Amino acid sequence: MYMPTGKSKDEHQLVAEELGMPEAHEEVKTLLQTNTGVPNEFVARVATAMAVPFEPLAAFVGQPLRSFYQQVICGGLVFQLSDGSRLLRTVVAMAFQSAIAGIRLAADLVKHSADFPMSPTTSTRVNLLRPLGSYLHDPKAKDSSGRCISSDEDFVAAYRLKYGCAVEQLSNGSA
Repeated sequence: MYMPTGKSKDEHQLVAEELGMPEAHEEVKTLLQTNTGVPNEFVARVATAMAVPFEPLAAFVGQPLRSFYQQVICGGLVFQLSDGSRLLRTVVAMAFQSAIAGIRLAADLVKHSADFPMSPTTSTRVNLLRPLGSYLHDPKAKDSSGRCISSDEDFVAAYRLKYGCAVEQLSNGSA
């Protein structure tokens, strides 16, 4: 719900960097936008940049770059081929996150339809490498910077038109 406070790199820049070829970001951008299969020479350059053998990567020639990237980088193939010496920055969602978010949303809908009091906006953080804490939910106040989507006039107008609720309900998380 909150917009980033700083500037972040575009997807094509991040992918190019993670493939070990930051200078190829325009080529990566074109491959991502056109969904064109990666050519043999591109895969060979990735293998060279990552210092891994080309042969295991050759199977991905002709696949769209996103598929190549997901299997070779996110899937850990480069990590395996380099015997763990090539560390890669990856962010991998835990498979259960979407399911838990759906369950929490369903619980909130049940509470709303039964006219139970709605809880304030919270944030849940779980470190999978540590035991669960006593409290899983941290209360979160409305963002004071005004950069929350619920502070955007166009969003609020569209929301009011569709749902007819007061802005106060929307911005305090009780809508």
